[in-house]
Amino acid sequence: MKRPVFALILASAFFPWVSSFAQSPPFQEFIKAEPYELSVPMKRVKFEDGAVLQLNDKDEVGFRQQGQESAFGIATIVVKKPKNSQWFLFAEDYLSFVYCVERSSHALSSADSSPIALPAEGTVQLNVADHPEWKTLTVSPGEIVANDGDGKALAEFTTIRFTDRCLVCFDKQPEVSFGILAISQNGGSAIWCHSSTIGVGLRRDQAGAYRQIIRTKNSNASLDRHIQFGHLSLRAQRPVLARIGEQIASSVLSRKGNERARNAAYGWQDLAAIRSLAGDHGEAAGWYRKELEMLKTYFANGKEDLLACYVRLCNSLAKNGEFEEAKGYLVESMDLAKEVESKNWTFLHRQAIGDVTFGLKIYPSAAQIFDELATVAGEMNFKINEMDCMNRLATTQIAMGKTAEAKATLEKCIAIAAGDKNRFGDTHKIAFGLAAIGDLEEALKFAPASGNKNSVTYMEIARMAILFNLGRVDDSVRLARMFQGRLNEQVNLRADMDSIHVELIGAIANRSAESKARLGQAWALHGDTLRKRPLENWTAALVFSQTMAKL
Repeated sequence: MKRPVFALILASAFFPWVSSFAQSPPFQEFIKAEPYELSVPMKRVKFEDGAVLQLNDKDEVGFRQQGQESAFGIATIVVKKPKNSQWFLFAEDYLSFVYCVERSSHALSSADSSPIALPAEGTVQLNVADHPEWKTLTVSPGEIVANDGDGKALAEFTTIRFTDRCLVCFDKQPEVSFGILAISQNGGSAIWCHSSTIGVGLRRDQAGAYRQIIRTKNSNASLDRHIQFGHLSLRAQRPVLARIGEQIASSVLSRKGNERARNAAYGWQDLAAIRSLAGDHGEAAGWYRKELEMLKTYFANGKEDLLACYVRLCNSLAKNGEFEEAKGYLVESMDLAKEVESKNWTFLHRQAIGDVTFGLKIYPSAAQIFDELATVAGEMNFKINEMDCMNRLATTQIAMGKTAEAKATLEKCIAIAAGDKNRFGDTHKIAFGLAAIGDLEEALKFAPASGNKNSVTYMEIARMAILFNLGRVDDSVRLARMFQGRLNEQVNLRADMDSIHVELIGAIANRSAESKARLGQAWALHGDTLRKRPLENWTAALVFSQTMAKL
C-alpha cells in the first residue's frame, strides 16, 4: 500500500485552525476507507465527509459529530465544542493518530519571530498567549518547561515526538495531566492543548480489531485498554504509538498512595507482558523492575507474588542477554524462594537459574539443574514442565558435545510427546535437536508438512532446512517458495522470528547469489539473537549453519 501525500491549505490567516474539506481529497478519502481503533473509551470511530462517527462493536453508528480540519499538525480533525473539543492528530501516513480532549488551549508564537520547529538539539523558546500563569515554554528534546514572566519554572513535561509537528506531553507531577504541542503547516504559529484525556488510534487494517490479549487483575478498565492497546501498536510496528500508550498508562500508575499500589503492580506487570509477547524483552524487564519496586515497597509480605515477579524479571533479562544482572536478582531472591510454599514458582525460580547458568556458558551446572527439574516435574506429573526441562537438557548436552546423551534425552521427549499429541503437537524443538546431532531422517518425522496457509511456523522452517540438509533440494525449494507466497500475503509470523528465518527461506527458494548474500548479512546479525536467547536458538542456529554451508 502506497502512502498518500497530502498538504493542508490554510483557509485563512485569521482562522488557522480550520481549512476546507474540499481542498484535501487525498486525506479525506484515505481516512474514510477503514474504521480506526482507539485506546480510549470511545473505542472505535470512522471518518466520513468531515464527520466523526462513533461505532459500536458491530460497526454500527452510535453517535455522529461534525469535524473540521485544523492547520496544526500534519493532518488534524477537530470536533469543536464550547468545552471539551476533541482533537485527532494524524501521523504522516494517516494510519494512526493521537487523540485528546481539550480542557484549554493557548496560542504559541516564536520568541524570536523565526518559523517554529521542534528542536533536534538545544532549546526553542515559545511565547504563550492568554494563560493565567505561563508566559513562555522552553522546548528541548524530550522535555518542555513552562515558565512565568520572570523565567521561573511552573510546570515540567516529558515529551514524545509523534510527528515533526506534534509533541505529546506528560506532566511530571503526579496529578496526571497531559498536553499536545502542535505546529502549523508553515511553522508560523503553534498551539498548546491542555488535556486530562489522551489516547492513540490505529487504522483497523493495520493490526486488526482491539481485543484483550492478556488476562489482567487490573480493576481499572480504561487503564487496561491503554495497556492492552500496545499489542496492536507493536503488531503494526508502530513503536512511537506504543511508547505513547505506555507513557499514558505509566502516568496513571505512578500516582502515589497505598490504595493504588496493587493496581499499579498489576499495571506494570501487564505492560511487561505486552512487551514480552512482542519479543521486546529488554523493554519488558524495565516494567518488571517497576513491578518489583512496587511489591517491595507495599507488599513485602506477599512472598509468592514477590517471587513470581523475580522470576518474570529474570526470564526477561535472560532473553535479552543480560545474564549477569539476572544472576544478581536470582541470588537476591534465593532466601525468598526457600520461604515460598508454591511448588510452581519455586520450580520456575530454579528453572530460571538453569537458564541463566546456560547463558553464562556454565553448561555442566545447567545440565544438572535441568536434569533434576525434569525428574521433579515427572514425579509431580507436570508434563509440560518435564518436556520444557528435557528440551533444555538436550540443548545443553549438545552444547557440551555429548551427542549420545542428547539423543537419549530427545528420545524421552519423543515419548512424552507421543503420550499427549494434542498438548505436544508442535515438536520443532525435537526436530531441531535431532537434526543438530545429525539424525536427519528421524528429525524429519517431527517436522511434518502443514496444511496451514495463513502462517509460517518453526516446525515448517525446520522441515525446509532438514530436507535441504538431506539432499532433497527440490522438495525444500518447493516448500520455501510456498512460504514466500505466504509472506507476500503478510501472514502471521511468530513474533520471535527474526530476519534470519525470512532470508533463509529466500536463499533456498531463489538459489541466487543475491539472496545468499542477504542471508549472510542476516546471519551476521543473528549472533545477537543467539546471545540473547541461546536456549531457544542454539539447535536451530546449528542446523541453519549446516544448511548455509550447503547452499
